[in-house]
Amino acid sequence: MSHQASLMRNLGAFFGEVAKAVRTDVRAPANQPRTIELSSTEHNEPVQTPMGQGQARTKVREEVDIHPDHLTARRITIEEIQVPRPPSPTPNGQ
Repeated sequence: MSHQASLMRNLGAFFGEVAKAVRTDVRAPANQPRTIELSSTEHNEPVQTPMGQGQARTKVREEVDIHPDHLTARRITIEEIQVPRPPSPTPNGQ
């Protein structure tokens, strides 16, 4: 990554934080915890399972809870596989 691209990315992040601060409700109580999402990604890929072709999905979310006296960083990972439902038998057994 070039120096120019890095500079533009940092400037974009800076102005994004400024815009977020402008939209923040200043009347909200300061002693209430709030959560800030840092990143969220999702990755999909096809997989072969004993039940047939499926879809594996991994979701990762990183966030920070801001409390009056401490911070809590959290990474939530959800891994799931979707497989097709096998055909249900017909009522008359055919």
